[in-house]
Amino acid sequence: MSNFPREGEHLAPQGILAGDSEMAHRMRALDWSKTPLGPVESWPESLRVALTICLGSRLPVVLYWGPEYILLYNDAWIPIPGAKHPGALGRSAREVFATSGTSSNAIQLSFEGGKEPHA
Repeated sequence: MSNFPREGEHLAPQGILAGDSEMAHRMRALDWSKTPLGPVESWPESLRVALTICLGSRLPVVLYWGPEYILLYNDAWIPIPGAKHPGALGRSAREVFATSGTSSNAIQLSFEGGKEPHA
C-alpha cells in the first residue's frame, strides 16, 4: 500500500516517516522540534511528499531543505556522509560538511548552481 495521498487528500504527518528502513526509524526517533524544521506536524506538504519519495527510493536520495540546507536522506545515501552518519540527519549541510576540507563557500556555490550566493 502506498504512503501517497489520493487526489484531494493530504499526507498525514505520521505517514511521512512510515516504513521499516533505518532512516525512517531514525526520523521517527528524532525530536524535530529541536531542529530548524520544527515539529513534523508543521512541515509543508511539499516537504512531506518529497520525504516520502526519498524514503521509498532504493537509490541514494538526499534532501537539502530550506535556506539552511537541512539534511534528510534515505538508507541508500548513508555511505555518502560516512562517519558523519547518523549525526548529519536534521542538521545543516554547511555545518556537517564544513570539516570535510570543503569550504562553506564552495558548498554554498554548489547549491546556488555555481553562482555567487545572494548577499
